[in-house]
Amino acid sequence: MKSNVYYIRTSTLDQNPELQIRDIDTICEVEHDLCREQESAWAENVTRPVFDSIIKQIKKRKITNLYVWDLDRIYRNRKRLQEFFIICKTYGCKIHSYRQKWLKDVNSIPAPFDEIVMDLLINITGWMAQDE
Repeated sequence: MKSNVYYIRTSTLDQNPELQIRDIDTICEVEHDLCREQESAWAENVTRPVFDSIIKQIKKRKITNLYVWDLDRIYRNRKRLQEFFIICKTYGCKIHSYRQKWLKDVNSIPAPFDEIVMDLLINITGWMAQDE
């Protein structure tokens, strides 16, 4: 895998992954790999082999930028989303989201306030995705 990856997840056949790709292209202008999956991000018992592979690649420091259309494409569960952000921070992977453009702005806030604001916004975003 390249260091820049698009993760495109749909949960139904009605959803068009090409729309996600088109939108993400507006925030990413570098060469990237494209990883697609059609699985739920809500149910605990669903395996997501593509996403699991991405996590393994992040832990090997082979992915430095992960692009998604919306953070709910990663998880629709607040705690799991938080845990994923911790993994990414630990292994040096930045998450970029077309719908949550504030991620870019948070990175310009000086420490330790950047971490405080990021945790707050990830919690709020996770709660919203969970409640949908």
